[in-house]
Amino acid sequence: AGNSIDQDAKPWNRNGVKNIFVSSTPQDYFTNAAVKLHWITNYTAEDKTSVSTPHLVKVNSNETVLIWMESKKIMGENGKEQTVSSLKSVLLNAAGEAVSGIYTFEGALSDCKPIVDNGKILWYYTNRSEPVFCTLNVDDVRKQPR
Repeated sequence: AGNSIDQDAKPWNRNGVKNIFVSSTPQDYFTNAAVKLHWITNYTAEDKTSVSTPHLVKVNSNETVLIWMESKKIMGENGKEQTVSSLKSVLLNAAGEAVSGIYTFEGALSDCKPIVDNGKILWYYTNRSEPVFCTLNVDDVRKQPR
């Protein structure tokens, strides 16, 4: 999983809008030809949205949750542009395909690798040197309509 600009865009723009992707390769056919690229987001410059590097969290042998942060520029009530951030997640099947809609929730990501405990994904980040613990219920992501 990662974030990237459209590598096939014409004209190519190294400063283009980044989107979230997952690439997958079947275990029994590990070749370049078998690699599939699954774009999870499809933002354009007009969306004024940027994405962070995602985390993959394996829930079980058939499901993985992909989590990333998004920041969006919006016009504030004071008439000035401001940035709002949120966490996003989606459930992937064993082939790397999204099987849920994108679930939005509050929090932040860090370098801390999220773990799974009793159907919940747990991690922390720091806010002014204070740890903030986050919990994501996998069922909440699973219930998001496509």
